[in-house]
Amino acid sequence: MRVLTWAIGIAVGLGAAWEFYEYFGDILFDTGRHAGAVDTSYDLISDSVGAILGAALLWRWRASSFERESQPVASTVVHPQ
Repeated sequence: MRVLTWAIGIAVGLGAAWEFYEYFGDILFDTGRHAGAVDTSYDLISDSVGAILGAALLWRWRASSFERESQPVASTVVHPQ
């Protein structure tokens, strides 16, 4: 669970860093990437939702692979008669 928390934090942090880049890039170099507070809000919400969904899918995938590994495997050895 700790890994998933880190994954969400890193994804949201990178999204926030990108928003800073857009804002300061527009101020310093007039890039035209920053479209206002509403755009920034939607971008950060989308980043957060995507990170949470990605972590939930990763958690489910890891849980299902753990269940498959913990089930006993039938013996496929053929004994001569």
